[in-house]
Amino acid sequence: MQHLKIFCVLIICFLCLQQGKTFDIGDTLREQLNVICTKFIQMGGPLEDIKNYPIGEFRLHLSDIHFYSGDLNTQYIAHHYCNDHKNGFQMCLLFDDNDRSRVIGVEYVISKEIFDSLPEEEKPLWHSHVYEVKSGLLVAPDLSPDEEWKVMEWLVGTYGKVIDNYRQGFDLPLGAPRLANALAQDSQVDWEVADLQDKRLKLPTTHKQRRAAREGLKVPPKAAGADQYLETGKAPQFKVFYQDMGKKNANILNKHQGHPSESSSEL
Repeated sequence: MQHLKIFCVLIICFLCLQQGKTFDIGDTLREQLNVICTKFIQMGGPLEDIKNYPIGEFRLHLSDIHFYSGDLNTQYIAHHYCNDHKNGFQMCLLFDDNDRSRVIGVEYVISKEIFDSLPEEEKPLWHSHVYEVKSGLLVAPDLSPDEEWKVMEWLVGTYGKVIDNYRQGFDLPLGAPRLANALAQDSQVDWEVADLQDKRLKLPTTHKQRRAAREGLKVPPKAAGADQYLETGKAPQFKVFYQDMGKKNANILNKHQGHPSESSSEL
């Protein structure tokens, strides 16, 4: 057992070197080593705490194409690392395709039942997942075909809200967060980006083949209120505005006057 733990530590160090791009072994092998290492960690011992970090729950890798709300010219590949869905709710951390170490945002995924319970003013911020599943653009590259099918059975009837903090091409998360959407129909798709996703992930199938394979996937009725921009032609946006803190916060500010923490000049 001790030898296995040592081997696992060596793998972790090796993977860390790869993040620094000392030399390239390819994403597929790196992810396979990650799986092996995770299995060793789950065997217990000093490394047990690693999988207990909250980030350790985000094990499901999905890849898809997003675009910033209102601008179909901004299509980009987003890698999702998601936790298991519980009670109709799931969360995914989003990573940049060009720099997998960069967290660019988050996507929240909910069931139709939860979506139907949302306030009407909230619903325009959410998109359906029917098209991206049925079109073959949404993939789970680390899973077997049978495992991926089960994931798609869940996702095809869900709704997502994407908050993106990194604009494509920027080195820093500048400006207000962007609301992003998944593609909803063929006429929206930049097929060069779709082909690029298949190529970069080195998938055994193309999006056309996955589309054909998923024809038999049962699609539940779409919830009213999702993808509203398709009907209204108006895409919601996040904007920065400034709120006067005076009257609203007067009681807090008065309460804290003279507090030792405000004496920043005496350190």
